[in-house]
Amino acid sequence: GEVDLYGGFDETDEAILSALADDAITAVQNARLWGLGETLRRVATVVSSTLDLDQVLQKVLEELKMLIPFDSASIQLLLEDELKVVACEGFNDNDTKMVLQLAFPKGDLKFPNCKVIDQKLPLLVPDMHQSEYTHFREQADEYLSGHIRSWLGVPLVQGDDVLGMLTVESKTPDRYSDTHVDFGVAFAGQVVSAITNALVHNRTESMLGYVEGLTKQYELQTILQRIVDDAINKQGVIGADVAIIHLYDPSKGEFDPKPFHAGKLREPDRIYLPLDLESAPYQVIRLTEPLIRTHAAEDKSLNRTFVGLEGIKSVAAFPLLDEMQRVGVMFLNFRAYRSLSWNDLEPMMHFASDASLAIQNARRFQAMNEQLVETRNAALALSAMSEWAHRAKDNTYTLRASSKTLKMTLSSLSAKNLEILDRIDKAAEEIATIIPGAPARLDEKQTVNVNKILETVRERHLTQLREKNIEVLSEVSELPDVVANQWLLTEALGHLVHNAVRAMNNGGRLSFAGEVKAGRAYVTVADTGPGIPPEKREHLLKRRTTSSNGQGLGLGLILTRLYLNACEGHVSFRSGDDGTTFVIDLPLAR
Repeated sequence: GEVDLYGGFDETDEAILSALADDAITAVQNARLWGLGETLRRVATVVSSTLDLDQVLQKVLEELKMLIPFDSASIQLLLEDELKVVACEGFNDNDTKMVLQLAFPKGDLKFPNCKVIDQKLPLLVPDMHQSEYTHFREQADEYLSGHIRSWLGVPLVQGDDVLGMLTVESKTPDRYSDTHVDFGVAFAGQVVSAITNALVHNRTESMLGYVEGLTKQYELQTILQRIVDDAINKQGVIGADVAIIHLYDPSKGEFDPKPFHAGKLREPDRIYLPLDLESAPYQVIRLTEPLIRTHAAEDKSLNRTFVGLEGIKSVAAFPLLDEMQRVGVMFLNFRAYRSLSWNDLEPMMHFASDASLAIQNARRFQAMNEQLVETRNAALALSAMSEWAHRAKDNTYTLRASSKTLKMTLSSLSAKNLEILDRIDKAAEEIATIIPGAPARLDEKQTVNVNKILETVRERHLTQLREKNIEVLSEVSELPDVVANQWLLTEALGHLVHNAVRAMNNGGRLSFAGEVKAGRAYVTVADTGPGIPPEKREHLLKRRTTSSNGQGLGLGLILTRLYLNACEGHVSFRSGDDGTTFVIDLPLAR
């Protein structure tokens, strides 16, 4: 038996080698797929590491080059009716600026980009010089496309929507194969979510920036500062040396302690002194007429110390009024004598009128903005609670079912054990009903009898009222009907009563009263509990506030305010050591 080393391979050898080759191919393919899978997982992690749109786009191009070789590449996003280049790679600085200005009409299929968007499918062009896309050659300077021979476009698709596309380009003809197409599609699938999230974040940030800028334009302090700055502008209409605005609060009948001013002052603190009731600002606001003094030093109502120290010679003070609503007083101070003739005063009066309107608009905007912020915060809190409510009901159902199962299956239970299971039942039921399910149509309003709603609410709390020995007094039986959504009003009053009952532990009185004023019904809910701590009163109706013993979710009064607002109603309160009184008002039914 010598072995013939040169006799070749027989059929058996060929079969074995063929099988080994197939196994090798399979192993290589599996290794390649595993490597691709690992690469795509890494790509998804890298590009999702930031929400900054520019950074995301840059990371996408960096990762793309590691998977598919290219001489140039771009990311193009569909913005309205145009396919806009938003990022690119492989160009010098000047060419990059030109490429980033390119945009392709969405429906113009002479561009391969638009065909990709239209069909939502990848497109491979082996050689642009042999293709129908002549503009790559004939308009190469405009599109920076003279170097492109091989071209591959892959759509960025999320669900049924096409977001944009990726392009990779090579100077070599026939550079890309079907494998590169598959890689591109897989890559696009991994990065589209990151791009979408970054776009949403970018748009949100832009909107917040816009809103913030708008808010700043209408902020009261910004408006006031702009007014006094304009008043001392020597190239402007007024040209005062020092301008001061004292804001007036008509509800308190007094001026704010901090005025706004512009102009150089030797001793700025002098304008912050308390205002006497006989001082010029109070005279002007009471009479709602201008105060004009060519010789300021002779008027005792003016701040003589301020006038002397600052060298003020002439003063013109104007009431700031908006539809006869007292807004404040503006002082225009001059360090040189001004005759202040009608020609001088007329533009000043117009200036004061415009200032009054701007200040009132800023105040209205500020009040509206505060309400929007409060409502947004409340909505966020409620949104966060919605998932909890859903899960709570499922879990409490499980608790109650388990408790009943134990009662039925255990043959001997002590009285103590039964008491524990009963407490579990009761607690689970209470948790499940903390946030009740609302009816479908909360926007519908009806004619509602407040007395009947209060009777319903009182019935709900009858057990607690008896256990705590709380006396109930009601004087709303004669109150006319109101217009409201019955479910919302019932829940709003229910929260007020629930809080009142919880506040009184050792007896007390819960009273309801009603009256009609100016076409609206006012309903009072008062308790004789310990009152609300002062530190919680300011934000009681605006944010989540738990009781001093930590009970409750702290959402009841937020819900009350939102529910009443939805009924075109309002709620306010006063609180002291002798208890708390809530007052709600609602439109009367005709």
